[in-house]
Amino acid sequence: MKKFILDKELAKQNIVKVLGETTEVVVFTGDDIPHFVTWDENLQNIREAKLSELVERGDYIIPEGYKLVGEEIVEMTLEEKKINGIISLEDNEIIENGAIKVLSDYEMVVVGKKELLPGQYLNHETKEILSKEYPNDGKIYKWENEEWIIDIEKTKALKQELQNKIIELENKKLIYTNKEWETTDIENEISELEKRLNILIGE
Repeated sequence: MKKFILDKELAKQNIVKVLGETTEVVVFTGDDIPHFVTWDENLQNIREAKLSELVERGDYIIPEGYKLVGEEIVEMTLEEKKINGIISLEDNEIIENGAIKVLSDYEMVVVGKKELLPGQYLNHETKEILSKEYPNDGKIYKWENEEWIIDIEKTKALKQELQNKIIELENKKLIYTNKEWETTDIENEISELEKRLNILIGE
């Protein structure tokens, strides 16, 4: 086995100064001796270990968010950080074939990351989200099977509410009439409620 003193600048060029030989130990001395060294089979000599060699054998751990490029440690791109789980993906992003893919609204619905609003439906041919406007006819609808249909339960409840209000106003009108008070406002209100009720029952 050989005894060496390493010069750091020469070691970078894979050149090592040989001072002597021994069959017992290898001794490294001097301020310029690199902390990590390696045996070069091609040169049959020792030299300063390359950064990639230090990483490969676990002598150096690359910090999170950085990567080894050649013999340099460089910061990962934003996309690489997301792919490696260092930064969370945005709601509209997924990892596909080792790359970040930004999903369209249509794709977000398909993969379950977004819900359609009432009135919206998917067009699988054009890969778009389409919508149908809420019918503006005074009736109560709900969105079901990509169609606006009459909401029977809410319609029934509103009918009862309107009928109760009309009865209440009729009683009020009777009191006003008996006292010979003006009932025009009450009659107008009753008329409006009856119109709404007729719309609900389809008249």
